[in-house]
Amino acid sequence: MRLYRPTWKAENGERKRSNRWWLDFADGNGRRWRLQGLTDKRQTEAQARNVERLLSVRQSGDALPADLLKWLESVPADFRQRLAEADLIDRDRAGGMAALMVLDADDKVTGGHLADFLADAEARGVSPVQRQMLAQRIRDVLTGAKAKWLRDLSAASIQAAIAALTTSTKANPRGLSKQSLSHYVRAVKQFSKWLQRERRTAEDTLIGVKTYNVETDKRHERRGFTADEMAVLLDFMAKAAPARWNMTATARAAAYRLAFASGLRRNEIRTLTRASFHLDADPPTVTVEAGYSKHRRQDVQPLPGDVAALLAPYLADADPARPFALPGKSGKMLHEDMADARAAWIGKEGLSDRQRQERREDKDFLSPRDSAGLVLDFHSFRHGYVTEICKAEVSPRVMMELARHSDPRLTMKRYSRVAVADSAKALDALPKLATPATADGRQELRATGTDNATADAPRGHRSDNSGQGRPSAPADKTPAQEASKTPAPPFAIPFAKPCISEPTLADFHGREAIEADSKKPLDTRGKTAILKVNQQKAPVAQLDSASVFGTEGYRFESCRV
Repeated sequence: MRLYRPTWKAENGERKRSNRWWLDFADGNGRRWRLQGLTDKRQTEAQARNVERLLSVRQSGDALPADLLKWLESVPADFRQRLAEADLIDRDRAGGMAALMVLDADDKVTGGHLADFLADAEARGVSPVQRQMLAQRIRDVLTGAKAKWLRDLSAASIQAAIAALTTSTKANPRGLSKQSLSHYVRAVKQFSKWLQRERRTAEDTLIGVKTYNVETDKRHERRGFTADEMAVLLDFMAKAAPARWNMTATARAAAYRLAFASGLRRNEIRTLTRASFHLDADPPTVTVEAGYSKHRRQDVQPLPGDVAALLAPYLADADPARPFALPGKSGKMLHEDMADARAAWIGKEGLSDRQRQERREDKDFLSPRDSAGLVLDFHSFRHGYVTEICKAEVSPRVMMELARHSDPRLTMKRYSRVAVADSAKALDALPKLATPATADGRQELRATGTDNATADAPRGHRSDNSGQGRPSAPADKTPAQEASKTPAPPFAIPFAKPCISEPTLADFHGREAIEADSKKPLDTRGKTAILKVNQQKAPVAQLDSASVFGTEGYRFESCRV
């Protein structure tokens, strides 16, 4: 590598020298190349060292290191062009020589880095449907950001382009939801990571693009089919459903039954063949190939025995290559079947007028959107499947495996809708805690954690008159110990009834009677007392505490007998 400043002779005979330094070197084939450098010699020397590294990497066949890629992105375009002409860089892979994407008249990707990315996805077994979705999302974002070259990629411009997708359009008056925006973010970030992995960029330029909180913008929240809804739908399909959307009623019923019994997604069901089913196995199974599974792995899903028996005759007569030819708008097809099944359910023979009216007023049964705004569509078969699994007494690991999730939190949070009554049943599995008994055989009342207050005392009332919430008693004596000194006679009725007139509590130890105040709590712990109501003495009892409330008089919330 040689650095020099060219000189020449002007027309007037004067010798002149260029103000720029030049690089002179030979490539691997012995050809000599000259590249224009910079006016500063030290900067040109740094360029020369990088060019020597490019020459060494090219001859060894190694991938360009990240620092060289970053340097190539910073040099002028004409300098990169000369490096490409010298065969030191690949014009289609490094240095920003190739466009991000090339589109034809139909807006299909035909070239550029995006075309290479999609070709790599195909080689990795990504299905055509998923590749098409990736291409559409990345194309829309790059078009919105006006990004044509690698140097145009920035987190800020891409984030703004994605946010702009929320604007109202004729096709989508409400704009895209945050859930949809998150799909766009994941697609474009996947493309950016691939560019770095393939050494087309020095770093992941879109690492700063943030996803969205989908919980704040739920527009299409689903619920699962119930067992009753499935029974009515399948009964209608077996008896009166017509052919529609190029599918017979039998074929549609088989697809609905399979989706509800296996949790397979719509696109996964489309890809199944007759060879995907092993109905004679124990247990029967259906296999989704890795290229069509959502998480890119082969899934072997067990099937209930009764469902396998029902699917066997259908698969025997169906097209072996594509037994479930679901249309692109399978949701609309399902809604048409749901509407007919609901009408047949309301008009069922043998029902009284009142029963028909009750069914007609049930707006949730087999409705595309119920009164809570939850949607019932084809994916709701999977929701119903996962919900029923969550209700079963199986471990979270089994739930996760059957739902084919990588995170059990997704299974429990997004898909399962367990009712409060179902959740309460789990409390029956808790051990029963016996209440400990005192020395004299009586059971202590379980405290609520509020300074010796009894479990039944009203909230907000203290258990003493000091305002500190704790009784003043000797440190070596508890109220229970004091109370046990004076045994109480048998007593059958707790003091829990309001008094008609103000009661008087008398102390058996000769102390003055305690006149009750109907607006203040009264501390009677450790005292043996009788209650006078309308001048009549009530039976004697040991009182732990008493609380006063209401204008009718007193109610003793807890009494120890």
